[in-house]
Amino acid sequence: MITKMRLVNLTADKDMVDEVLRRFIDFSGFHPVDNQKILSTVHGSSTFEGGNPATELLEQIHEIESELNLTLLPVKTRKLKTTLDDMHQYILESHKEFKVEFDDIKALEQENSNILIALKQLENLAELEVSFDDLFSTEFVSVRIGKLPFDSIERVGYYSHKPFIFIPFTEEKETKALWCLYLTSNEYKREIDNLFTSLYFERVYIPDFVHGTPENARESLQAMIKYNETQIDEFRQILINLVLKYQERLGIIKGELEFLDLMYNARRHVVLLGDRMSISGFMEEKLVPKFTEIFDGLANVNIDDSDAQSDRRFIPPTKLKNNWFSKPFETYVEMYGTPTYGSIDPTNLMAFTYTLLFGMMFGDFGQGLA
Repeated sequence: MITKMRLVNLTADKDMVDEVLRRFIDFSGFHPVDNQKILSTVHGSSTFEGGNPATELLEQIHEIESELNLTLLPVKTRKLKTTLDDMHQYILESHKEFKVEFDDIKALEQENSNILIALKQLENLAELEVSFDDLFSTEFVSVRIGKLPFDSIERVGYYSHKPFIFIPFTEEKETKALWCLYLTSNEYKREIDNLFTSLYFERVYIPDFVHGTPENARESLQAMIKYNETQIDEFRQILINLVLKYQERLGIIKGELEFLDLMYNARRHVVLLGDRMSISGFMEEKLVPKFTEIFDGLANVNIDDSDAQSDRRFIPPTKLKNNWFSKPFETYVEMYGTPTYGSIDPTNLMAFTYTLLFGMMFGDFGQGLA
């Protein structure tokens, strides 16, 4: 069946908008109407203008949470104890401190990642007994280090008459390539580079921070990784201390901003006319007394409810309500489109026919197996 709805209209003095919305935002089950249809038919009506000041600050809070991989627990509140300027300043100061340590950690992690790549390269060049510093500081000789596909190795011999020296190292079976090195004079550098390019030679650039022989460089880089890991642990401890320092206050600010965000989002449903304000929408008939009770004690607040189809400008929402047997079949009905308010809910029929037909087909299937 389709749940019976009521069209509810709340009116109050304009200067009471904050108090009304403070209570309104905690009520669930209210479906606001399209305000544009009211503005286009009621002369002199208007809505609140201006953006939501909480949006940008909440984004900054979420950025802090994302960077630190934590979730600040907001302190639920229904009043603002901090000005927006103070919130903004506090968020900027805390974010600045977090970012310094966070950026240092990221930089060291990236450096370690680059070192690990270099160590992998050095594993394949372990047979090289010459210092990289000497190798790449030659004045008249160009050196290229890289990988050559297995299919191209035999073809290198075809060009043995060319002015280059080819030195093979280790085989990388997972990529089916040979780590190697070739040397040539600067005079023939372009020709030899083009030759090895035609052999699908993949050049590997040894990072500038690699010095000495592969063995010496490996020891130095491993020591550098350990040192960086120690530094990372220290920075993380500083971050933990900063989180402990700021999280309580940031949680309070987050709660206030979420409250402010709810208030400004609710303002979108308010229509202004002279010194009065109104909020119109649909809700289930059974929720109307509860909604009215929320605003008890507020002067000059009037709540009127009428039949859901009493105002032709608005189309009531449809909410299906069925028993435990039929409810799972609401999904199938909604696949073809939710029935309009006031029409017939076909869910019960769908549940009966679907179950009946499935049972018949299951029986035919069993008979076929027999």
